Amino acid sequence: MVLESGPLADVDPETATVADLSVAAVERALESDDPLVRQHATDGCVTAAADEPDAMGPFVDVLVDALDDESVVVAQKAAAALVPVAPVDPAAFEDAIDELLALYQHDVSIAQAYGAKLLGTLAVERPALLVDHVDAVVDALDAPTQEVDAAAAADAAPVDDEVRAAMSQHDDAELKREQASRETVANVVVAVAEAHPGAVAPHLEAICDATEDAPTIVAAAYVDAIATVAEADPDAAQDTTPVLLDCLDHDHPMLRGRAIRALGFLGDDDTAEQLREVAAEDEDEDVRSLAAETADFLETN
Repeated sequence: MVLESGPLADVDPETATVADLSVAAVERALESDDPLVRQHATDGCVTAAADEPDAMGPFVDVLVDALDDESVVVAQKAAAALVPVAPVDPAAFEDAIDELLALYQHDVSIAQAYGAKLLGTLAVERPALLVDHVDAVVDALDAPTQEVDAAAAADAAPVDDEVRAAMSQHDDAELKREQASRETVANVVVAVAEAHPGAVAPHLEAICDATEDAPTIVAAAYVDAIATVAEADPDAAQDTTPVLLDCLDHDHPMLRGRAIRALGFLGDDDTAEQLREVAAEDEDEDVRSLAAETADFLETN
């Protein structure tokens, strides 16, 4: 895209380097009323960040500010420029967590995916940045994934089979992208718990409250976070026992198994009786075996 005027009009976004840009010029461009000027700036940042991510730290704040741009394209490109920077300079994102959570809750699934990827990267590279945001992460995960309105679809103008198939394929892709993003963000809670279990302990009440109605993959992450805290300090997680026991009745054997593991870390021998029932009655062989082993452990320790 070639611009006739603007703060970065002389910069080719396809070949831009960090040396071609300046924070002030990018900021002025992103303040323009013209979305093409703003997109031009983010295009250049995407190119520069791909080649020199370790030099892009000074641009993080202005790019973060662009994440809520009224142009979805500009917001997505700002996020795309941030993605390669996060692993090499996570400290530059110290004040950006709220904005990344807002991006994850964007109406557009691609924007959500960028938000999830950035949060997931920071959780791995610098989990301390997210310690004070665990409740906000849980709240963000509490929002429902987008669903197709069947009634509205039925009332819509008729379409031929080819168009209907294309629409269905698009909806499926959107849903898969949203689910993948939600899984990534759920694992942010686990990553923070693994690095700072004591700091996550005060958030266990919110995590427990969200577990009951959460999708299976999110609930499994919450249970893993509980288990991690319990392993480090069983007393800090003792109030999670009722939620974990409820998980023993979940439809998915993965979640039942993770709940059993967490109960083992809690070390409460009063739960051995329920585990014996699971060991005798659960339909999944691996779950039965784990329940029996955990009950033995609780009764002998």
